Amino acid sequence: MTLEELWELFPIVLVGHNPSWKEWADSETASLSVLLARFSPTCSHIGSTAIPAIKAKPIIDILVEVPTTVNWDNIRTTLEN
Repeated sequence: MTLEELWELFPIVLVGHNPSWKEWADSETASLSVLLARFSPTCSHIGSTAIPAIKAKPIIDILVEVPTTVNWDNIRTTLEN
């Protein structure tokens, strides 16, 4: 597949900042923090939507960090359920 074909299938569209992104991210990070509480997560809104002064792809990126001792299969099962 050519790069041109990829751009047609998956265009990158930047939009002006939406103040609701922070609220949406806060809501999702709170939900993830509760859902994954037994794994001691740190959930953060990251990426371009977390920066108020710039245009961004309208996709909320959330980083979930857990201790290295956590069993990933347990996290996966929790998220899938």
